[in-house]
Amino acid sequence: MRMKSVTLQRRTWLLSLLSFANKAGIDPLPKNQLHSLIFFANCLAPIYEEVAHDARVIKHDFGPFYPDAQWDIDRMVAQGLISVSGIRYRRISLSWWMDSDYRISSSGTRVQELSLTTPVLARTSNFIKELTETYASMSVQTADEAFLYDAIYETPAMPTWASLVFDSVDKNLSVLTAEAFDQFLPSGHIFSSRERVELYLQYLKERASKRDAASAETVA
Repeated sequence: MRMKSVTLQRRTWLLSLLSFANKAGIDPLPKNQLHSLIFFANCLAPIYEEVAHDARVIKHDFGPFYPDAQWDIDRMVAQGLISVSGIRYRRISLSWWMDSDYRISSSGTRVQELSLTTPVLARTSNFIKELTETYASMSVQTADEAFLYDAIYETPAMPTWASLVFDSVDKNLSVLTAEAFDQFLPSGHIFSSRERVELYLQYLKERASKRDAASAETVA
């Protein structure tokens, strides 16, 4: 029973991520950006005193990847809660990788809205909404690259396909980095949860922009 409850919570959580991303203008939401959002939602959840659904991520060739979340997404596509489009394939070594784009369906929207009647999911949805709005404010290129500069994803000497684990306070380098910005505040001031998430994603955005500018200068 508990396993079923956890699965349902995780799926409604995914529906909320997709719904708010679509409403914020990323419609449809590419697969790589969906997994990046799942990654940021998991690693930044403690800022809102929320619990991560999966405090580990696979470092894939194309960015953060959550096999369990993809399984849930595929199931919800089959159930008609999520619609998929733009299916395409890429060759990776001896296997194939499927890219696609997602949007929440009208049935999925009804399920997601119904989930907001539960106190736990209603509270979590506020975090997801603010995270996705901030993420959606990035350019497409920056949104595609932001994860590369995340403190967890940048963990040294971790090869592709490695599992990056951040299941404790000392391992969640993303939150520790976001909290380090406090040192620049005047005494007695603190960031709100939204401000802290916005500042952290802005920090990633600035790092990505600097690399793009440096690359452009090199080409020129």
